[in-house]
This record gives sequence, structure tokens and C-alpha cells, in this order.
Amino acid sequence: MLFSKLFGKNSSKRIRKDAGDLRAEDFEQFPAWEFCLDEEGVKGQTECTMRPLLHKGPLRWPDFDGMVAADMVAANGQKFLGLVAPTEEFDDPWRYGPEIMLPELVGQRVSHPLLEQGWNPMLMGHRPRIGFHIPAEKEENISTLISLAYQALGTTAQGLWPITVTPRVVIADIPPSWQFDGWLRGRGPGGKLHVLR
Repeated sequence: MLFSKLFGKNSSKRIRKDAGDLRAEDFEQFPAWEFCLDEEGVKGQTECTMRPLLHKGPLRWPDFDGMVAADMVAANGQKFLGLVAPTEEFDDPWRYGPEIMLPELVGQRVSHPLLEQGWNPMLMGHRPRIGFHIPAEKEENISTLISLAYQALGTTAQGLWPITVTPRVVIADIPPSWQFDGWLRGRGPGGKLHVLR
């Protein structure tokens, strides 16, 4: 009964949020959020609308399409709330869309004109997340974004990397924890993934 009130399609108390509006407290309350793909056409919802998932068993893509909270521990022991998005190819870190959640907007920690220009998957002033993917930018802009990310996180390259990721919900067919060695940059010759620190 409680489940249908909170999560059912026909309840006025349903919990639904746009993916961009989810905050750290949402993931502290519910560690997994899925896209409401079966609710297309519901008034007020878009393809970005998400709902919390109560399922405790292993999550498996494509049955689960969403984001999972993760504990992230930096090389220096600093702890962060992170997010990962399970997909079919665990060996490809580009597919997992890792992000670090902040308790407030990036712009409340650091300021720079680059944070307000356009959109990039790494960091923007009006978002509470820092993504691991470096945007397609000029080299000088990339250096600035990386520097701002370290400032917002209150650490350095040596303090952050490698960072260990442990999802709070079991994800099928992947290890319980893994590491990232740096910010993720596009692929070069032979499809090799580059990381920057």
C-alpha cells in the first residue's frame, strides 16, 4: 500500500523529479533513481523525469535505466557522494557517467566565466555535480576547468586520484568497487581512453 502511494502511477503523492533537479539529499534517501520511461505522456513529465527505486536486488541494464548513488573515496581518504549510471559495458568507463555530488551548487564554491558558458559534462556553476568527463574545449579551458574542479572539491590531483567507487546498490556483473585514475578525455588512436590529472 505504501509503495503504491509513493511510487504508483495513479497516486497524487508519487515522487517524481527531473534528473537535473536531483540533489545529494535525494540520493541519501533513495540510492537508486530510474527514468520513468513507462510514463511517457504523463502531464508535466519529460524523458528526463525520474523516480526512486526500492528494488534491493542486483540492478541490471537495460531493465534498470538510471543513476545509482556511490561512495567515492579519494586517494587522500576524502569521501564524496558519487553517482554512476549502469550500462551494458562495464569495461568502458565512458558508459558509467561518473559524477561527484556536492551539497550545494558548484557556483557557490568557485566562480569563473567558463562555468556559465554553454553546457559541458564536467562542471557548471548552476549544477551541484562534477562529472569526470572532460568536455571538448580548448586546451587552456580544459586546464581551467580541471583547476576549478579541484578547488570545488577542496583537493588536488594527488589527493583525488585514484578515486575508489563503491555503489550503494548492487549492480549485476560488475565488481563491488573499482577505481578511476583521472578525468576522462576522448579517445585517441586505436580507441585508447585518455585520462588527465
